Amino acid sequence: KAIELDPNYAAARALLAEAFYSLVILGWTEFPDRELARAAEEARHSIALAPNEPDGYRALGRILLARTEYDQAQNALKRAIEINPSDADALAAWGAVQSFSGDIGGAIESLQLALKLDPTLEPNDVFNLAVAYYLAHRHEDGLRIAERGLARYPDFPMFNAVAAAAAAQLGRKE
Repeated sequence: KAIELDPNYAAARALLAEAFYSLVILGWTEFPDRELARAAEEARHSIALAPNEPDGYRALGRILLARTEYDQAQNALKRAIEINPSDADALAAWGAVQSFSGDIGGAIESLQLALKLDPTLEPNDVFNLAVAYYLAHRHEDGLRIAERGLARYPDFPMFNAVAAAAAAQLGRKE
């Protein structure tokens, strides 16, 4: 409705991009490639309308991450963070890109900061931090974050995998 009332409303376009992205991430579409393409188009439109606002860049970065286009995702997320260094969602997505690109130390830093800025981050962001700790052989930290994630998001079962793996590395069979 906001876009109908004002087609040049950049923030609404960025939110629409995030909505299309969510359709894919949550498995609510039979056509993920089509929805991600629509999401990217809306994010780019948002950026064109408001190049000094972080919303479009953050949305585009998350979309490109989902499409495994890591270099382009890095560029978009870097810009979002340059504009707003306190954007927890952009920092969390940046941490995921860093992790997938092999910069585990950087991923941990970004994800820790994102969680500090917003303790109510999405469960997949908390999961990414637990995995990054595990990959860095910081098994105590990985287990702690996975257990915190399980307590906060009991319907997100992937925390069990990291918790079990970290516990096993620590010799905690129980």
